[in-house]
Amino acid sequence: MRHSIFCIHIFAGLVLATSVARAGFQFETPVPTVGSGARAVAPAPTVESRVAAPLFAPPLQTSIESFAFDDNATFNEGNVFSPVDATCAVGPEHVMSAGNAVIEWRTRDFLGSAPQVRESLRDFFSPIPMPAPLPGVGTSLGTYGFNPRILYDQYAGRFVVVMLEIWDMSAGKPSNQSRILLAISKTSDPNDGFWYHSINSKINISASDSFVDFPGVAVDDKAVYITGNMFAFAGYSYKGVRLWIVGKASAYADDDPAIFVQVRNPYASAGFVTTTVPTHMFGPPQTGSGGRPMGTFLLAYSGITDGTDEYLQIVEVTDPLATAGGPYFTVQQLDVGDIDNPSLILPDAAQQGTAFPIETNDRRMLSAVWRNNKLYCTANVRGVALTPDANQCQARWWKLNTTTTTALAQDDAGNITGEDIAVGTHTYYPSVMVDVDGNMAINFTASGTSLYASAYYTTRLAGDPAGSTSLPKALATGLDYYRRYFGGTSNRWGNYSGIALAPDQTDFWIYGQYAGARGNGPTGDDGRWKTRLGHFRVKTVSAVTPAPAQSVLLQNVPNPFNPSTAIRFTLAKSGRAQVSVYDLAGRHIRTLLDAQRAKGSQEVVWDGRDERGVPVASGIYLYRLRASELDQSRKMVLLK
Repeated sequence: MRHSIFCIHIFAGLVLATSVARAGFQFETPVPTVGSGARAVAPAPTVESRVAAPLFAPPLQTSIESFAFDDNATFNEGNVFSPVDATCAVGPEHVMSAGNAVIEWRTRDFLGSAPQVRESLRDFFSPIPMPAPLPGVGTSLGTYGFNPRILYDQYAGRFVVVMLEIWDMSAGKPSNQSRILLAISKTSDPNDGFWYHSINSKINISASDSFVDFPGVAVDDKAVYITGNMFAFAGYSYKGVRLWIVGKASAYADDDPAIFVQVRNPYASAGFVTTTVPTHMFGPPQTGSGGRPMGTFLLAYSGITDGTDEYLQIVEVTDPLATAGGPYFTVQQLDVGDIDNPSLILPDAAQQGTAFPIETNDRRMLSAVWRNNKLYCTANVRGVALTPDANQCQARWWKLNTTTTTALAQDDAGNITGEDIAVGTHTYYPSVMVDVDGNMAINFTASGTSLYASAYYTTRLAGDPAGSTSLPKALATGLDYYRRYFGGTSNRWGNYSGIALAPDQTDFWIYGQYAGARGNGPTGDDGRWKTRLGHFRVKTVSAVTPAPAQSVLLQNVPNPFNPSTAIRFTLAKSGRAQVSVYDLAGRHIRTLLDAQRAKGSQEVVWDGRDERGVPVASGIYLYRLRASELDQSRKMVLLK
């Protein structure tokens, strides 16, 4: 269901060379694709300096498989979909993940491999009424939906889930309809239920009824922000960008059809009209231009160039709830140097074992986050000449200074260079998150002539050299090459990846896709994707841990594990300590420690064997610490 339309826009001496794409998922039934058109004049390539960070990204604390290509058939009446559109969010006790067209959640400690809930997106949004008998009457359209997005609103302690629906008469539907479906968890625990809302997103633009595609979703302390590209039902011509501002007061309180929603064109007065994403805001409420309440920033790239340098487009949104006549949009284009070659299309990514590359889509902005007067964002670019990644698709990140919102500046930027993984590697579909100390993490896909499509991540600590990131690490390494054209000309892989930060500001969570074993399809068209969810910790820990006020038994790392795991604890005073392992029936499995220990941090390792040295079966086990003033147990999971 993706159609690409290439166009050129001129504004204030700049050229926008962009592939405006309808980024819905694909069914097994083939759907035609519209061809490409002209491009802008090439900027002159230059050498970009890069100082590599010397260290690898931090290791995963743990990871677990999430739903895969074949699970769609289980939950969606035998249908399978691509791309994945991987998205995730994490709250105090739960982590949610979703994609086309499944959603699930589980506890953060990963106790047990099965999620608490796994269901189709259609079933998840089923509390929204189905259409009435008359065409176009009702709220939900009852479709499988597409382009899911999830985030955790740290201001209100709620999960936010967005999905799009469309009825298209050219596809045999009784009328043309477009809906944004919105779900807000009633508490920080998704098991407590959700409030459900449906927003009519069919808009008449230039005498054409249009539908919304490729949503961006973000929050601040006041509202939920949803952006999207608009396309005409007849011929799928590009009709621009719209922003929906949803007030939290009503949306977070009930299944209220009269929630406060404003629909605005952020480029009604100025700016390039191209794919735009809102920024997830962190920290206390801010004041923006004109002394007005700050809302969010809207970010765009799409290859904006003046023929030499490229530009980011940033829209400051103030007074989002219209308390002082707003919302107001202040548009800026920021020169970020000669970092791309927009005259050439973004190259598709090579993959091991086949001549069929993976589609990397285009140069649209993919992810944005703000905190502590810094704005971080990501997009795909084409590596410029005389660099290790020349002419490869590369994930790029920017760090902008927003101290003065009317005069933004670039503090830092760089590419996630695929050559750090293997020769000839492309990096694409990046997403970014930043913790309270300014440590940045990026989740992305990587593939190349010697690498199957894999899920990777990298980090940049606040004090690292300018332009650098750590050497990437794999969340999940591809198992085979991927080929899934659905009868068209595009080997669809994804539209974005998932990344989130735990509310305790300690762990980064990433959700990525990778290529599984081929199968389930006609000859040749048999690629199958898988997804994996994991988390890691960036904050450094002092090598010398001061003795605690009382003894503490910590969670084992990794968990789940195979074949071994570290059990850590701290002792308030010196004395005898005993660490033992039991099964859930209370039967003793093994004693790992029974000795005198000094006060402070301690660690023992269990290799998954019993007292006789025989490996035990997969399952949940208990480990118990007994010290002079403490007797405590925790659970751990062995997965083989």
